[in-house]
Amino acid sequence: MEAGRAPYPEFPSGGVGLKGLYKERQYAWAFGYYDTMDIARDDKEARRALFLKNWSSMAAPIFVL
Repeated sequence: MEAGRAPYPEFPSGGVGLKGLYKERQYAWAFGYYDTMDIARDDKEARRALFLKNWSSMAAPIFVL
């Protein structure tokens, strides 16, 4: 992520391609998520830091899909 490589194309980030109810749900979830983390919508640096932390699975010792 830090190297500027794009994520897997099968899973576009940021809700790209979502429409209608799915886009509404994505926005609702994102607003709630950032709110619980006390990150304002206009705090781009904090949002970026949390985004990178998400990609690292919050530093979990194991991650299962």
